[in-house]
Amino acid sequence: MSPWRKRGTATAPPSPSQDEQRVRRRNRLPVEYGPSFSLPAEVEAIVQPLAERVAAMRGRHMVAPEVDALVTATHKAVVDLTRQVAIGEAAGRTRHLTGTDQIAARAALVDAVELPERPATVGAALASVAWGWELVSAAERVSAVLSTRLGGPQVVRGMQWSERVLVALRPVDAAAVALEQRLDRLERATADRARQQAVSPREKALALLASMDLQPLDVLGGGER
Repeated sequence: MSPWRKRGTATAPPSPSQDEQRVRRRNRLPVEYGPSFSLPAEVEAIVQPLAERVAAMRGRHMVAPEVDALVTATHKAVVDLTRQVAIGEAAGRTRHLTGTDQIAARAALVDAVELPERPATVGAALASVAWGWELVSAAERVSAVLSTRLGGPQVVRGMQWSERVLVALRPVDAAAVALEQRLDRLERATADRARQQAVSPREKALALLASMDLQPLDVLGGGER
């Protein structure tokens, strides 16, 4: 036993990394987010590798619906969390008001928040990874205040802030997995076609004859008569 460890005291398990938390979240295991959670880092980890794969492929139009679904889900997650943060901030700013004045002021403060625009994913936009970075930039704007909320009182208006993040990110996970699976299938099909094209007609014929237990003709050497 270490001389620096008190007898009978247990060391706390290390906190899971954000990557580990993502795996747990996708496997529907319990996840608790705290102030170290970074929304832009989460968006980047989910979106950018997929954006790079899409930009590098031929026939990008074949994944356009899946890309559109991912962008829509991610943009909505960022907007929803931004609005929820704004609602909390508005409540704090209007405590001195009462009645209808307070209600109107809170609504006005929330409505006045500038929300991020949805990135374009039409046509040539898929050839660039800019749409992914635009989503990361949108998440960056609300990141600091969201981290503060995750480090403060967890239960607000009947729901924990950690749970709000989970609810916002689950559609993003679903869309990301769908795009990833679509890309995997297309890449496998492309690799299969490349392998088939690399095989010469003679090699294909020899393989067919072997499967039928037939010997190739030896025309140059005389062969059968």
